[in-house]
Amino acid sequence: MVSKCKYRSAADMLEKGEYGMAERAFERLGDYSDSRGMLLQCRYQKTQQLLENGEYYTASSEFYELIGYEDSENQYRRACYYHGLELEENGKLEKACLYLKIAKGYEDASDQLTRVRNKYIRTKPFDFEFGRYYDYNEKYISALRWKVMDIQGDMAFVRTNIIDYQPFDDNDPDCTWENSALREWLNGDFCEDAFNDNEKTQIRTSVFETVSGDYNYIGTSGSGIFDKVFLLNTSEAKSTPYYGDILDKTYLSIYAQKKLPENYGQLFCWGRDRPLTQFYDERGNELSPNVDTTIQNCVIIAMWIYIGD
Repeated sequence: MVSKCKYRSAADMLEKGEYGMAERAFERLGDYSDSRGMLLQCRYQKTQQLLENGEYYTASSEFYELIGYEDSENQYRRACYYHGLELEENGKLEKACLYLKIAKGYEDASDQLTRVRNKYIRTKPFDFEFGRYYDYNEKYISALRWKVMDIQGDMAFVRTNIIDYQPFDDNDPDCTWENSALREWLNGDFCEDAFNDNEKTQIRTSVFETVSGDYNYIGTSGSGIFDKVFLLNTSEAKSTPYYGDILDKTYLSIYAQKKLPENYGQLFCWGRDRPLTQFYDERGNELSPNVDTTIQNCVIIAMWIYIGD
């Protein structure tokens, strides 16, 4: 009888919108009747009120805990969406990107993420997220992180740290960039799987002029070979910001580390320039001109992306 009275009292508080008091009352009732379900309803209604009051951060945390109850997952995305825009307004662009990424699927969250991320890239941050690739193994995928090498108008030249460790080509030890299996993979399966539709529209086709075996970037139009994703050449490797960490072992993904030979010693990285000089060391120095391109080396990738409004 006592529990029944307490239940009715808690239900009355819920109906009056006294969600905090109702929540505590239903919590004390434990397993009585449907108190557990009513407790969830209290928390849902209380969190909905937070969201309507513009307390987006707190609402996102509370709705996350309620995922699985009614439409809490969608409300979680909604709270993240508005908190992301709130963070942008306060100049916290990196965090804004994080919340807008979580909000994917809610209204125009993907478009807002693209817009805010472009704004963030123009500040030349230490790094930013764009696309995804293996991190620990082929079952675990996480965001690719990029560094800004240059900005020209509405275009940004960006590169990753080491994302993989593999051959330049599978069969031809004298292979050039133009005919390599690595180029075919990067601009085929890799590009298709690593980037979503919004990201793909941002990636610009780069044109490389071939002169005496060199693959020099000449822009986004002209005659030559065309790539969305490519390797750095030696001069780009030497001029890159954060130059000192380009082959720093601490920036290898676990996925790449696990592919290194047991006693690998110094790291080397593939590049696209000259037919027989496809890699450079951590100082950007070209190495032996007679490299067997079927051996494995580190892979750092680069591309030009559109960052306009």
